[in-house]
Amino acid sequence: MRSFRLVPSRLLLFTVPVALLAASPERLREVRLDVNLREPAGWMALARHPVFDLAFSPDGKYVAATMDEHLEPTGEARLIRRTHLLIVDVQQPGIAARQIDMETCPKSLEWAPDSTAILVCDRLVELSDGRSCDLAQTGDQLFRRQLERRGASYWIDSQRLIQLDRTIVDRSCQRVGIWDVAGWFVAGTAPDRGWILVFRQPEQTINGRTSRVSNYALADFRSASVMSGLLLPPGYAGDTPAVVESSETVCTQLALLVDRDQHELRCWKIPHGDPLPVAQQIKDYRVTQAARSAPRVIAERWDYPMGTKILQNLFGYTEGILELQTVDVVDIDAGRAVVGVAPAPQALGSSRPRDGWPMYALSSDGKMLAEGRNGTITLYRVP
Repeated sequence: MRSFRLVPSRLLLFTVPVALLAASPERLREVRLDVNLREPAGWMALARHPVFDLAFSPDGKYVAATMDEHLEPTGEARLIRRTHLLIVDVQQPGIAARQIDMETCPKSLEWAPDSTAILVCDRLVELSDGRSCDLAQTGDQLFRRQLERRGASYWIDSQRLIQLDRTIVDRSCQRVGIWDVAGWFVAGTAPDRGWILVFRQPEQTINGRTSRVSNYALADFRSASVMSGLLLPPGYAGDTPAVVESSETVCTQLALLVDRDQHELRCWKIPHGDPLPVAQQIKDYRVTQAARSAPRVIAERWDYPMGTKILQNLFGYTEGILELQTVDVVDIDAGRAVVGVAPAPQALGSSRPRDGWPMYALSSDGKMLAEGRNGTITLYRVP
């Protein structure tokens, strides 16, 4: 399921970082997506083919990827975003990937629970025949897709979805109701459990400055009730939390509002939001995705390059761009890395630094890892 996605490690002298101890996963196969890529009429051929998002189907049979971001200006002072959706058969990777071309952004892949449809940045695609419809019909959703390149619709079950403003729609993108939990917005769902990740933006005053920061809570869809209090403590901001359904846990990386370089992974127990201890070895990680039926997550560790860190330490240098250092599959219950990979940059397909690094996805059972980079998907087995 979608994630609900940096500092130097605080390890003692002579302690080996946990990422170095994680075993490498078994490499199964490599699937070239760019070899058979066909550009539709009117689409400019691109020299680079970055992979922008990845997601395994809930039944484990397929992995979906979005590749390329075609930008075309219009006469309405906006850009049209186009991308390729590729569907790879995990069991028969030798078969050419199915290609579906669409006008939408290349982020926010989310499969229907029955694996028969997929969301691509608020565009719903029926895999039986390739038909699609557009869910981005409100100002908030259009803003997210245009400026943030994110979707704002989430599966409730295999036939219904819920949107940012709590509107419920069917698979033909038609409104069928409203979820009656006033005062909250929707940030994600856990369809198998009937949980909704909700958020609001209360005002916080730090050092005399007042601002609004998104804060999150857990709700139950069926009873239309909020189960937990606000998860983030005062004075902190955080990524959209990742819900780990099998261990009834929600995790996010918190940052101090007064010092954004101070980050720490925090987790809470569902349903009431009680804080949980986080193993020291993974406190500087960022959880980006969780397996549906196993207590395993994809955890990324970002840091500055060594040269930048030396300048920071010696001269107080404050500039620099964070790099993706390690990507681990972590057992969130045990607090340890199961396997880890050392990512290599991919050809940058946009001006956003995150797009210059591979994308990763974890299968529902947590036993397969996919890496998307430079027009290629690499599949790994996780013990």
